[in-house]
Amino acid sequence: MKIGICSMDTAKYPLYKEIGFDYVEANLSIVATISDEEFETYRKAVENVGIPVLRTNGFYPGGFKIVGANADRKKIEEYAKKALYRASKLGVKGCVFGSGRQRATEEGGSHDESYQDFIEVCRMMADEAKQYGIKIIIEPLNAEETDVVQTVADGLKAVADSKRDNVVTLADFYHVFRTGETLDAIENNGGALQHLHIARANMDRKYPHTDEDKAQCKVWADALKKAGYDETISLEGGLPEGEVEEVLRNVFELMQIFA
Repeated sequence: MKIGICSMDTAKYPLYKEIGFDYVEANLSIVATISDEEFETYRKAVENVGIPVLRTNGFYPGGFKIVGANADRKKIEEYAKKALYRASKLGVKGCVFGSGRQRATEEGGSHDESYQDFIEVCRMMADEAKQYGIKIIIEPLNAEETDVVQTVADGLKAVADSKRDNVVTLADFYHVFRTGETLDAIENNGGALQHLHIARANMDRKYPHTDEDKAQCKVWADALKKAGYDETISLEGGLPEGEVEEVLRNVFELMQIFA
């Protein structure tokens, strides 16, 4: 299993590589909206460090609406084309499609219609991504962030409904914890999962770092082993208190439970 970390802080990329992280997960909404010059600076920084950007998250930026009557289909597609092109230039293999508030049903709207709009966007993104060999990774999110695709089981259904072979889903253990979902969907569907996010199983959403966190990670790791999962897992969240390098080294050591 490859272990990565969500970060746009290129100053830390050499440290991530030296510690042993296999890749970084970039924020695509930033990558896609910076200027051409800024993007080239970022691309060169990644290239110079030599740590790959295998995954991205945060597909659509704030202010975008991708479901409902106020969604601008042309704008949605034009943005996706630019974002996926830039992702391809970084060597990205999978783009996480979270964007919870962007896909949430508007007040007075229909959840079923929002879901169908979401599936159509997935199909459009997948068709565009296919030429680059990129997978669209649906991210289930808890109820405070969206009403459209909240559980791993929901994500698996959305994958089936998309009818695209490069649409997959992930399990984010923070959201699994928040929704109260059991690990059955993970244990029984390892082949359908292509990515993982991990943060502490509590409300602060920091990297796991305590003995209690390690025990919880062991439970998750056991479920993944039952599923035969061997893809990527990204740390997503805030740094615990302490000296940055020491904290990152300790967290990386804890993460070996998944390796």
